[in-house]
Amino acid sequence: MHIPLSEPISPRYLYINPTTNRVHLLVPIVSGQEISTDNTCKATTTLKEFFDGGALNVLNAYKDALTFDIRLLRAGSLEASLKQDRLTQVHTYIEALQP
Repeated sequence: MHIPLSEPISPRYLYINPTTNRVHLLVPIVSGQEISTDNTCKATTTLKEFFDGGALNVLNAYKDALTFDIRLLRAGSLEASLKQDRLTQVHTYIEALQP
């Protein structure tokens, strides 16, 4: 039986550098696709959403997916080790954003 891994490929607000395995939390500074399509009201709304729990929700969902995947993988495997490293980084972001 094959159980697929659940780590999202490109979660909102997060970028995982495939070369360094570093998790980057991306704070939105514009709401459009380009700076020229943004306006101050939308940018303010987007930042409010990010800091009022949007980022924490994404981080917690990503944490849960990593935890699930790590349980499925063979202990000590390279993939499990990389996911564990990302999980540690996610915990740091969660602690920093906790009210």
